[in-house]
Amino acid sequence: MELVGRLRDVEPLRPEAFGQARTVLRAAMTGEGSAGPAPARPPRRPRRRTLAIRSTVGLGIGIAAAAVAVALIPASARQPVAVHVRPPAGHPAAARGTSTPLTRLAGYIKAHTGRPPGNATLVIRTQSYATGQPVRVVDLYADSGAYYFASTESGLPAQIAARHDLGNGMFRREVAAALYAVNGNLAIARQRMADAPLDPGTVPSGQSDQSAAITDNYVWADSLDALSAGAGNPQVRMGVLRLMSTLPEVTVTNTTTDGLPTLTLTVGAPVFPGTYHEALTINADTGIPVAFAGGSTGQKPNVTIAYQVSRVTLAAIAAGNF
Repeated sequence: MELVGRLRDVEPLRPEAFGQARTVLRAAMTGEGSAGPAPARPPRRPRRRTLAIRSTVGLGIGIAAAAVAVALIPASARQPVAVHVRPPAGHPAAARGTSTPLTRLAGYIKAHTGRPPGNATLVIRTQSYATGQPVRVVDLYADSGAYYFASTESGLPAQIAARHDLGNGMFRREVAAALYAVNGNLAIARQRMADAPLDPGTVPSGQSDQSAAITDNYVWADSLDALSAGAGNPQVRMGVLRLMSTLPEVTVTNTTTDGLPTLTLTVGAPVFPGTYHEALTINADTGIPVAFAGGSTGQKPNVTIAYQVSRVTLAAIAAGNF
């Protein structure tokens, strides 16, 4: 997995290679296949990112501010995800009670957000490496579960025409787990999310076979996947927020990003080893991801990533309406 993390200038891993790497990593984390104790848990995030982007395996990610509307696609092809400049009356930040900030935000989204337009979510990520130039890549998540990747928007039509779906069903299963979490039993939802990346037909490891920290690691990592894939769907965002509210290791801080109210969710040990930690910044009104960070405490982040999210129609993107 460490070697995979150095592939800075190659295309994303094929699903087969991705699955093999994920299997090896999961075995290492649970101690499967070894007579001795399990080795120290590496961050689970690399298991996801090998599929979606270039060269982030094994790297930390630093916070970077980002607006949540795409400026490069005309209105005929996109519907920017709306955000509020100021919290309106009834904003969850002002709520009181025994509920958590994440469950309050989930309730607020349910009350104030309607059905999203379009049938796909476009995510543009700008990654700035500590030792290199920024990299801008494009992810297209269809509501059907298909996932397409390109270095630029103009590269997406060819990927769609070739049916070059790199998701291998993983994002579809993670989104499904998030949707179930909206109204379902959270204990069941947690296990569904933890097992979502497993290939069809794979027997998931039982809850008793893994520590609570490892399960929380899986839930956190896979929920981030679901949040990216379902960033344009308020139902998915609600489910992810409810799932993350079950993680006792997560702390929530009120922050401001580009003048907008945001929440920063930070998680560290025992979900991650040593001083490694990850932080997700989301819009405080919508739950839409704004930025992500990962690295060791007191050290400069290896990578910073900023997210731009919009709802689109798959047909418009496939037709090259940029």
